[in-house]
Amino acid sequence: MAYADKDRIMDFIEKIPEKTIILDVPGDEADWPTWKMCNEKFAEFYIALHDLSRVAEFNQAGIKWFWPYPVTSYYELDILVNCHPSYIMIGPPLSFDLD
Repeated sequence: MAYADKDRIMDFIEKIPEKTIILDVPGDEADWPTWKMCNEKFAEFYIALHDLSRVAEFNQAGIKWFWPYPVTSYYELDILVNCHPSYIMIGPPLSFDLD
């Protein structure tokens, strides 16, 4: 979901409760009260986090996040796994190397 549509999150959650919603958050935006509420009300709510320097903030707040860029090496995978994302997108050539 584009950040410009963030005001419609609750509508989506109520209308389509079985879907996964990933909110694409640009830069240093922070709407903690809304994100915490969505996170508590909807198990499949995630933030697409574009800046790894913000990982501690999100983990500390208990907000689930997704790294929206393909991970292509074991080096990148190791770094991201240690940051505790909810999802990681694996891309080639790494995707050919894993079971």
